[in-house]
Amino acid sequence: MVRVGSTRRGHAIARGCDGAPAARFGVMRSADWDDEPTHEYPSLLRSRVLVAEDDPELRELVSARLRSEGCEVISVGSGSEALDMISKHGPSAELDLAILDVRMPGMSGLEVVYLLRTWDFSIPLLLVTAYPEPELIEECDRLHVPILQKPFPLYRIGSVARTAMRGAEW
Repeated sequence: MVRVGSTRRGHAIARGCDGAPAARFGVMRSADWDDEPTHEYPSLLRSRVLVAEDDPELRELVSARLRSEGCEVISVGSGSEALDMISKHGPSAELDLAILDVRMPGMSGLEVVYLLRTWDFSIPLLLVTAYPEPELIEECDRLHVPILQKPFPLYRIGSVARTAMRGAEW
């Protein structure tokens, strides 16, 4: 999880949940956010992204931002809907990324991750949470799933998505 603050010069500072530099936690640092397209993912154009978020306002904001960057976005409001959408498409799932909220009613985003790993689906995943508990951070590290702390700067979702799709180490 990364909390982003600003300095007097307007540069972002990545901090962990206790205010220490984020590198201590092995989570995404602001320097890891890749604003520039890469040869692996020149842009998000034509990328299919699933957004599972129970807050309808945040779900729409993230979806709209990803659409503005050229993504085809599928939005759902729960973990079970996300799982249904993914399983409907089979192991390839025809998705380039799934962004999952950790805390949702019914099935959590982490439970979706467990099931996808059990089913051997190879979809790049990104978890988001407003509750960066140390146990969650450790579990995400163990599962090799990046996690992003809410609130996050909305304009950065494209670069975070590109980084997650590349499978970069955070």
